[in-house]
Amino acid sequence: MAPTSVTSPADLAVVVPYLLGFHPRRSLVLVAVRGNQLGLLQRIDLPERDEAGEVDLERMARQLVARACRDGASHIIAIAYETSPQESRRTVRAVVRSASRSVRAVTSGVVRDGRWYPDGGGKANRVGYPLPDPERVPAVAELILEGMAALPDRSDIADHVIPGRGPRVDEVASLLAEPPAQTGPATPARWAEVWRRVLSPRGLSSRGVGTGLHGLGADITVDDLVEVIRSLEDTMWRDALIAVLCPTSGTAALLAELPLEAAGAAACACAWITGRAEGPASADDGEVLDLPSALSVLVAVLGEIPAERSAPLLTVIAHLAWWSGSGALAACALDEARRHDPEYRLAVLLQGLVDHGVRLPAA
Repeated sequence: MAPTSVTSPADLAVVVPYLLGFHPRRSLVLVAVRGNQLGLLQRIDLPERDEAGEVDLERMARQLVARACRDGASHIIAIAYETSPQESRRTVRAVVRSASRSVRAVTSGVVRDGRWYPDGGGKANRVGYPLPDPERVPAVAELILEGMAALPDRSDIADHVIPGRGPRVDEVASLLAEPPAQTGPATPARWAEVWRRVLSPRGLSSRGVGTGLHGLGADITVDDLVEVIRSLEDTMWRDALIAVLCPTSGTAALLAELPLEAAGAAACACAWITGRAEGPASADDGEVLDLPSALSVLVAVLGEIPAERSAPLLTVIAHLAWWSGSGALAACALDEARRHDPEYRLAVLLQGLVDHGVRLPAA
């Protein structure tokens, strides 16, 4: 979902909030560029002026640059978002020094009070110039059409992945406390029927499509929500669903025992899996679900799930977000998953990938 029409570092500074999902404040954002493609984005809080010594800054810079290099960066762009002049100077200099030893090209700049200061606002760039208006940056329009938005703050993303705040959560909890209905054991085929209803445009109310707002479609019943929870507590089904939603190259042998055919049927309306804009022929009524809207559906389902049973779905959300490049959403979902189940193994493993900036290659 990286934009194709970023033409300058100042344009990129305007685009970054849409890639992160929120407007960074007192932040350093490191962008890995591979050829003419944007790669890994990393964001850290700027240290307080007296908080970090030179040794700490150099260590932090090396870690950031190493992650960018693992992502294949040939060019690194460091953008600092300041609230007061010069608060990023030491951090940016440390990153530029480290990056200059590792990649062919390094660019840096500072955003402050709606202005862009190339090269950190050095002597030749103290005045800076106004940032482009978002509506004049074509890449912003591309991202908005993809359903991506820039929320005011990272805390707004975290607020979206808090489970158990929907109107049906008590009813779901009551059904979960009862033994499963005596209609035979749950099977991948049965779960596929439920997930096919969830992973469709009808799984989300019209106000939620592409916006990240909580709005679960009326077609999703309380019984469906209970089956979603129980299916993800089956690790074979959970892993099969993740494998289908996040296709990764070089893992076929590892997935041989998973119910991939049923999981594929569950995700038949997910347009990014087949690459066909009109969607797979087996999708109901030709309806398709794009990736941002699929994340919105899962977040909407999360609102109806009791917090103590939410770690599996939060981890699925985190995995899909990380695979698709939404690092902030992935980090917030993992934080929430481990808050409710600190030892949930898949969340622990994925946290390690996120912390080290490791993304599995797409198929």
